[in-house]
Amino acid sequence: MTVRSYQRRLARRSKRCRTIAPARTSTVRDGPPYAPVWFKATQPNDERRGRLRPVYAEDPDSLIAIGHVVALELATIAAANNYRR
Repeated sequence: MTVRSYQRRLARRSKRCRTIAPARTSTVRDGPPYAPVWFKATQPNDERRGRLRPVYAEDPDSLIAIGHVVALELATIAAANNYRR
């Protein structure tokens, strides 16, 4: 995967996530309620998510991995928000 294709993919995912949950909150404490929404946005297909849930629900490594993905996306958005100021 090239850097450009990764950037396009991240932009599409970020756009999809922004329609579900705001990328910017007024305070840091307002962000945690949106965490489940971001996790859900990583696998938007309800049927597939339901089918995979028993697999990853018992595997802490999978949950930690998706947590890292979400944290990276939130950090990217936070950095972009600061660059725009």
